[in-house]
Amino acid sequence: MCKEYVGALPEGYNLRQYEIKEVLGQGGFGVTYLAKDTMLDILVAIKEFYPNVLGMARTPAWEVRVADKKDQKLFDQCLERFVDEGRNIARFRNENIVRIMSFFKDNGTAYLIMEFVEGESLEAKFQKGEWRGEMELMGVLRPLMKALQLLHNEGFVHRDVKPANIYIRKDGSPLLLDFGAARQFVSENSSHLTTFLTPGFAPIEQYSGKKSEHGPWTDIYSLAAVLYTGVVGKPPLDMIARSNSLLHNGTDPLVPAMRLGKEKYSRVFLASIDRALKVGPKERPQNMDEWLHLFRMDNDTRTVQTVADTQKDREYIIKIIGSISFFRGFSEEEQKRFVSNYTRIQKCAPGVYIVREGSKDSAFYILLSGSVSAIKNGNPVPLSEMGPGSIFGEISFLTNMPRTANVVANEPCLFVQVDKELMENLGAEIREKIKDRIIGQLLKRMTKMNQMLHNVIKASYVLMGTHFKGDGVDDGLEAMEFDKAD
Repeated sequence: MCKEYVGALPEGYNLRQYEIKEVLGQGGFGVTYLAKDTMLDILVAIKEFYPNVLGMARTPAWEVRVADKKDQKLFDQCLERFVDEGRNIARFRNENIVRIMSFFKDNGTAYLIMEFVEGESLEAKFQKGEWRGEMELMGVLRPLMKALQLLHNEGFVHRDVKPANIYIRKDGSPLLLDFGAARQFVSENSSHLTTFLTPGFAPIEQYSGKKSEHGPWTDIYSLAAVLYTGVVGKPPLDMIARSNSLLHNGTDPLVPAMRLGKEKYSRVFLASIDRALKVGPKERPQNMDEWLHLFRMDNDTRTVQTVADTQKDREYIIKIIGSISFFRGFSEEEQKRFVSNYTRIQKCAPGVYIVREGSKDSAFYILLSGSVSAIKNGNPVPLSEMGPGSIFGEISFLTNMPRTANVVANEPCLFVQVDKELMENLGAEIREKIKDRIIGQLLKRMTKMNQMLHNVIKASYVLMGTHFKGDGVDDGLEAMEFDKAD
């Protein structure tokens, strides 16, 4: 094992309460191990700060040393960035950001203790020709956009988004790994900048070495490069070659995804990738909301498809129906009625508009898998997001009024379309259960809106110099009391 991974700790080595099992991978800045926590009796992943790019060595006691003493100060500074990164990332609780459980210094370096999950990197899947369909790529994109947006809102930039740092769990969900704080610090303090960047995935501003020029647009470029790799089979042309060509010839030699992927992917999907791969930072989407809006535009060419036409399909969907909250309390026979010939079980790709604002039809929808967002025309920020078991479109179904918002698929979705004909064929007992669930969802929404109104009125009284006192939102607005400050 040590022959394959230069400088790695050996199998069986005891690092405090952790027993090293094997090396999971090694990069220019560290080694990742699979280890057993002997106190908790669980498997963990351990990231050791071991920057081979600086020239490292091990003592007979396995302590880490820089080969050249003149690099000691830079090593020490990078080590602190590595520890700070672990401390900062540990603050975030998101299922698509690697969970830092602990960190400590030992052996002259530092270690991050992370949750271990089974799966493999997106890089490995790309190399095997897997995970290159539009639905699969969007299924990776959407969760990572939300995870990165969470970081961006707190002032963090990942700076090293690439297929090797995206881990795909066994259930297909992505996990973002290996943030680039230490790498960025070295690049800012080294004359060999390109050593620390990944060609094809680093935008132009990372080559300047100025952290102040980085922002959400930096990670957007790198994530678009990941999508480009999935579409084309190789990363975009390195940014140095692109910028040199633009400077000397006035042309960008990068072949657009729109040209290379037009036979297999939608126009909107490819155009959104190409927009995010622009050389100039200001030419790209400036934040995740802006980029997401591009993926949602003009989706008429991608439509909803009806499924469950075979017995095998129906058996699969019955299993899903039995696992979500909406159908809790329905008998097995009642659940089967939802996959009868009267029912429209449908699926769609990410970005498809299931419901369009202003349209008028007599149906509502029960989401079986995936997630959707409700958005208004002209505003890319979602009004709400819904997951399996949610109902949408029920207001128009009940009132026969036009749709008041769009409902867009965030990822591959499976859902039941319920129209008036289906309601008649389901029978009175099932109709009552559906009615109860619709009323329950409406009440939840009303409670949430009441709370928001309560907070708005309270804030307005504060602005006017008035003391506000509410007896609780459940008592209604009539229960609110206030007295003049003067």
